[in-house]
Amino acid sequence: MDPYALVTPITRIVRDMASDQPVEHAATLEISRRVLTPDRLNTIVFGGFAAVRWRSLSSARRRAGVFVSARTREFGIRLAVGSQPGRLLAGVIAEGA
Repeated sequence: MDPYALVTPITRIVRDMASDQPVEHAATLEISRRVLTPDRLNTIVFGGFAAVRWRSLSSARRRAGVFVSARTREFGIRLAVGSQPGRLLAGVIAEGA
């Protein structure tokens, strides 16, 4: 069956349901199977998300390392004065978040 034969009936149904919704340039969602097979599409999409996530995590780790190394003396003084290591770590994590 020709998918474009369904454009007119579907357009009528949409207009009957919601007359304020424009329906223009109707087309099918047929995509070349050779270009975007489900496996390849999933690989591209999830690979992209993984790359972005990896980049943000590595950036966060670098920022945290700079933050902690810049405050090494402060941490040493706090520990010498009697601060609990757990509270110090919790403070660093809270500021990093």
